[in-house]
Formats: sequence, structure tokens, C-alpha cells
Amino acid sequence: MEVYVDDMLVKSPERADHIKNLVEAFSLLQKYNMKLNPSKCTFRVLSDRFLGYLVTQRGIEQIDEDPSWQDPIIDYLVNGNQPTDKSEARKVQQKAAICYMQGDKLIRRSYF
Repeated sequence: MEVYVDDMLVKSPERADHIKNLVEAFSLLQKYNMKLNPSKCTFRVLSDRFLGYLVTQRGIEQIDEDPSWQDPIIDYLVNGNQPTDKSEARKVQQKAAICYMQGDKLIRRSYF
């Protein structure tokens, strides 16, 4: 079996603990024979965006991301609103045809 992990973050509340935490993280990777792609690793970052969050020395804060690609589809399904551009309206209608709303979540239909 192969498992791919896309993102990992080692963050320490105290600078003095960071090396200890890195050693622990690398030990776990080695224990489970997991490998890292060095070209995708970044070290000594004081702050950065990570999976929709801003990680800084002060802590972790959620970032208000750009509108989701789902927003026009949800707006169409819930309110019947379409984009004014005909091409975009057609795309929204096509995507909406294979989706439905379950509460406030957009669900893609499964035909199996």
C-alpha cells in the first residue's frame, strides 16, 4: 500500500522546543518508512499560508479565502440566480445538473 501525505506542519509554541519537535517528527517519518520530497520542503519560515490558515509566531489564524467555485452553483440551486455571462451561466447549469443541496452543503450526485 502507498499513502501520499500532501502537507505537514511542525510548529512549536516556544523556539527552544522546535528542534525537539522536528526530531520527533522526523523520527516518526523514519519509523513508518515515510519519505519527504526535499524540493517541496521549507524550513525556517516565520509565517506562511498553510491550508487556508496563516501560521505566524502569534499562532494560527483562519484566512478569508476568495469565493469558492461552489458559490455560483449553490446560488443557482438555492435562489435560481445565474451569472449574466451566457457562457458562465451554461457552465453553472451543467454543474448544477449533477449536484444537489443537502442542508448547506453542495453534494455531487452518484449514479452507482
